[in-house]
Amino acid sequence: MIWGSWGAIIFETTSSPDKLTSTQQYRLVAHALINRYPSHEFMGEDEHSTIMSWTLNSRYCDPDSIYGQLSDAASIGTYAPLVIGGKQVGQFAIREIKKDLLNTSPEGHTRVIKLTVNLVEVRP
Repeated sequence: MIWGSWGAIIFETTSSPDKLTSTQQYRLVAHALINRYPSHEFMGEDEHSTIMSWTLNSRYCDPDSIYGQLSDAASIGTYAPLVIGGKQVGQFAIREIKKDLLNTSPEGHTRVIKLTVNLVEVRP
């Protein structure tokens, strides 16, 4: 069952994120006033970012393949639609990938990794 996708990379139920955090920031600029509380001015939206974390187990998927696909896309600045539950959230690019190797076989093959990917919305 498909949980969501980022571009051509599909997240099935067995490879869906353990955690998803979305942040939307806005710019409010303070203006100092003599002997008064600062005045604030709304300057618009700031970046929208999403952080997804996965624990990928070789019993259900190929952790190295998923990491490789994400790493390759990040290294060339790919931005693609992020779809969650059938709804397109926006166009996102990878800002950061963190990989924690949790378990390997005696031969050194990856069994379990934890990936944390920081995506930022890209608007034309």
